[in-house]
Amino acid sequence: MALIRARDIERAPRHWALVGSRLAGKSTFLTAMSKIILVVDTEGRGREIDGVNGCEVFIPDVPDRQDPLAISQVLRRDAQDIRDVGIQLIAIDSLTPIYKRLSAEAVAKNERKTNKNLSIAYVDKANAIRLFQDAAVSLGTDVAMIWHYEAGRDGNGKEVVNQTISEVERQKLARSLNGIIELQAEKGRRVARIVWSRAGGNLLRGVEIVDERGHWKGVPEQIDALFAEAGHRRQEGVANDG
Repeated sequence: MALIRARDIERAPRHWALVGSRLAGKSTFLTAMSKIILVVDTEGRGREIDGVNGCEVFIPDVPDRQDPLAISQVLRRDAQDIRDVGIQLIAIDSLTPIYKRLSAEAVAKNERKTNKNLSIAYVDKANAIRLFQDAAVSLGTDVAMIWHYEAGRDGNGKEVVNQTISEVERQKLARSLNGIIELQAEKGRRVARIVWSRAGGNLLRGVEIVDERGHWKGVPEQIDALFAEAGHRRQEGVANDG
């Protein structure tokens, strides 16, 4: 039978965003999510996690790993190879340089007055990201998108911590995400903190899972369980309201 019953699926696919500061363990978290990973390696660190938690890392054969349009084309071109190898997770590590580059290119185009309509450059950027995002999700694997916290200063010179992707861009990405997880290294320990889940909305916001075993072993499964429980509670609430 070519069709799959939804009830027979062991767990919901992990379409997660991972956000955190430097050295929080974001790349290592990927190795706890799956054993066979395709890493869109925009920062040149993909080989560092190969073998961690017994995982095997593959990297797409694309000349420019910071070009979302080129990456989306390669993912679709190599879809059968991805299935044949048994890729369980497609990870973008990270989105930060992609967004920074696209933003800089959009500004440069407008400064050169390449476009009569100045908004066109930003529409091109949004479309490129959308194609890239859809290509990753369409293959039926788990998907992880990483970005960062970075220190800066506000208009008054006060130190602030910002995310490397704007709120508007995060909302666009959320259409294909079902969880946003904040990873932090604090007080000598690593913690995964739920920011948002599609199953539970903000009900799970702030729930923490401590990395007790190291290398985030077992933490994704604990998050799965929390998301599943929140989804069941939500369904029961809808049924009771009906």
